[in-house]
Amino acid sequence: MVILLWCNYILLSQVQGMLEVITVFLLALLFILADKGKTGVTYLLIFLGMILVDKYVIDQVSDGVSMVLIFFAVSLRLMLPCIMAGTYLMQTTTVGELTLGLRKLRTPESILIPVIVMVRFLPAIKQDYQHIRDAMKFRGIFLSKGDMVKQPVRFFEYIIIPMMMSAGNTAQDLTIASLAKGISRKNKHTSIERIGFNIQDIFCLTLIIGFVYLHQVL
Repeated sequence: MVILLWCNYILLSQVQGMLEVITVFLLALLFILADKGKTGVTYLLIFLGMILVDKYVIDQVSDGVSMVLIFFAVSLRLMLPCIMAGTYLMQTTTVGELTLGLRKLRTPESILIPVIVMVRFLPAIKQDYQHIRDAMKFRGIFLSKGDMVKQPVRFFEYIIIPMMMSAGNTAQDLTIASLAKGISRKNKHTSIERIGFNIQDIFCLTLIIGFVYLHQVL
C-alpha cells in the first residue's frame, strides 16, 4: 500500500526522468520476485515503448497523430506506475490479507467495506466479460478483438450494455455477501491469515522515503 501511495505521489507530482525510470524498474523487479515475471516484463516493455515513442516518433508525425501519441506516451506513462502498483497489490495480496492489514491500520468501516467489495468486484467483472465474449463467439459475433474496433456500435450494444447491467447486480451481490459474512460487525474480528512488518517492508519503506526526499531536493 505504501508503494501504491508512492506511485500516486509520482502521478500527482508528475515526476519524470531518472526517478520515474528507477520506480518502474523496481516495480518490474517486484513482479519478478513474486513469480509474476511475465507481467513485470510486459509492463517494462510498455514503458520502454512509451519512452521511445516520446523521444523519436512524436516529432516525426503530423499534428493529429502526434496528439494521440502524446496522450499514450506521456499522459498514460504518468499513470503506468499506479497501474503497476495496483496490479501488484491485486495479484500478490489475498482479500483476507488485505482485510486484516486494513483492520490493523484501524481503517474505518466506511472505507474498509467499499475497498473489500471493490477488490472482489474487479475479478467478478473480468469473469462476466469473458462469459459475454464466449456467448458472442458462440453466436458468431466478435470472433476476434479486431472486430470490436471495426464495429464500435455493435460492441457497445452487445458487450458494454450487458456488462453495465451485470455490474450493478454483481456489486449488490458482493455487498450482501460481505455483510452476511459479518464484515461490518463491531466486535473484534478473527482471521486465519498471518501478516507482519518484516525486513522487506522496512527496506521498501526506507527506499520510498529516500525517493520522496530526493524528489524534494532535486
